Amino acid sequence: MTETRKLRVFLCHSSQDKPIVRELYQRLNAEGWIDPWLDEEKLLPGQDWDLEIEKAVEAADAVIVCLSNNSVSKEGSVQKEIKRALDKAEEKLEDAIFIIPLRFENCLVPRRLKVYQYQDYFKNIELAYKRLHISLNKRANALGIDVLGIKDKLLQQAKESARREKEEKIRKEVEDKILLEEEAILRKRAEERVRKRISKMLFVQAEEKYRLELEKVEKHNHKKIVSKKSREKTTSKSDNRIKSITSNATKKDVQSPPKENMALVSTNSILIQKLDHSEIAIRDSLKDYQLYNFGGVDFVKIPAGEFIMGSNNAHKVRYESPKHKVLIPYDYFVACRPITNEQYNDYVLKMVIDHPVEDWIQKKDHPVTWISWQDAVSYCRWFNTIILNQLDQNMVLRLPTEAEWEKAARGPDGRVYPWGDKFMPLFCNTSEGAILHTTPVGAYSPNGDSYYGVQDMVGNVWEWTVNIWGEKIFMDSPSYLYPYNSQDGRENLDAVGVNARINRGGSFYYDAEIARCSNRRSSYATSKNGDLGFRIVIAPPLMKFFVKAG
Repeated sequence: MTETRKLRVFLCHSSQDKPIVRELYQRLNAEGWIDPWLDEEKLLPGQDWDLEIEKAVEAADAVIVCLSNNSVSKEGSVQKEIKRALDKAEEKLEDAIFIIPLRFENCLVPRRLKVYQYQDYFKNIELAYKRLHISLNKRANALGIDVLGIKDKLLQQAKESARREKEEKIRKEVEDKILLEEEAILRKRAEERVRKRISKMLFVQAEEKYRLELEKVEKHNHKKIVSKKSREKTTSKSDNRIKSITSNATKKDVQSPPKENMALVSTNSILIQKLDHSEIAIRDSLKDYQLYNFGGVDFVKIPAGEFIMGSNNAHKVRYESPKHKVLIPYDYFVACRPITNEQYNDYVLKMVIDHPVEDWIQKKDHPVTWISWQDAVSYCRWFNTIILNQLDQNMVLRLPTEAEWEKAARGPDGRVYPWGDKFMPLFCNTSEGAILHTTPVGAYSPNGDSYYGVQDMVGNVWEWTVNIWGEKIFMDSPSYLYPYNSQDGRENLDAVGVNARINRGGSFYYDAEIARCSNRRSSYATSKNGDLGFRIVIAPPLMKFFVKAG
């Protein structure tokens, strides 16, 4: 009949041998099917020491007698324990393994123990323990103890414990994730409330500012009309040419525009007044731009010619200076807007990769972000294969150079911002608007459009360019300064040892100073941020033309 209990083993030893006996106890206990008895582990405070040891020897299935020069030469408790074990051994069968002498060092074996084969536990301890293990296993089998059953049970218990621990870990991770998500939602709601309050305040301030400016403009226009009427009264009635012009003008003024166009005429009139008063070019909202579509992306054409690049303002960092003319000797096409989350998803599906923006479905028309320079270059190479048949053999799709980007943003007249020289907080998504996240591309069109009709050139997201900054971003100045020279290596796509590239345009996180068209910033080519994206151009391959300051 098998038993499921453990094999009880008593460790008889001298107190001086306690360290090595303790190690032996721990090793036997780790077996799982052995229950070793060691006084310091089993005796409880207040128990009768002599009585408990006597009971332990009586209950033992085997006794390991630990021998050393200390134990064999010492009178007292050790000798008493050996005597009790020997007395108990007389009750066992003749071939039963009950007393196992174990020598911790080279010492004499007491006469009464010489009848039992001892094991040296100091020369080759691993071999000695293996032999001891065999003896104890044989003793357990003789007693009908199911060693394998106990081991299986312990293994199942260990597996069950590991399973519970794993489940508890997963449960805790889920709870922590839910808690973090709830905290993020609450934080987002709080931030949104703050943004709305700030945005509303700024909008009210801007509306009031525009209202006052319009009042000034209207007063100014009224004075001009009064002055004109006064001059007309004093004009000679005999001047038939002037009379004819005045008559025609009067007839033209009498003609009312169609009702459906009234709102448009009124709106454009006010917008022109705003722009004129703000020293902003009067052309943007009324000018038509021809769009060219390649692969589902709208482009505008930028004609060859000179433009003004850089800045001379003393408070600007020196890598924007000097302000100089640059000739781009070829026509090129620049994407009307930055690449969006939805447009980038076409590339994601083809490459079988994850979309960089987790919640992009809710922001399909927002500019894609979390894009490194290498990601943007790879996208361009993929897109080239899509529109290859649509392109002239001398044109490729790629990232813009700094010169191409700045010309598309500033126009031929060197504006500070795409719309003019005065910053307008409602014309772009910068920190002044207090939105603090991306907005749909084209949301600020046409007010924020550049001279050529390019949208979102400043604010919303930074945009990668081809150009090299240098080995590190934290430098006093980039490796390539102005005047601009396309053949000095700054436009090398495959440059070795280059870690930083230039991005342009500022973002929702930065202010008007950073949003200037001439501002330059560097990022490591591997950088990925929530306000960093890109737009594309169709232009000649790099190094095909010589773009240089005039």
